[in-house]
Amino acid sequence: MMRDTSAHIPVSDHRLKKINERALLVELPWDLEIDNSEFQDETAIVESVKRKVISNPVERPQ
Repeated sequence: MMRDTSAHIPVSDHRLKKINERALLVELPWDLEIDNSEFQDETAIVESVKRKVISNPVERPQ
């Protein structure tokens, strides 16, 4: 299935598959909802992620 490229950054289907394969390996103990109905400033998104990470620390193996 081809995706509608008009709403996305230009990435080949092969590259997108590789990105998604790597993303499946990431486990985060939280979720974040981003409203895509209008432009979201990158700084606002980064700050939202930081707040989630700080409030939900992950135990790291020693």
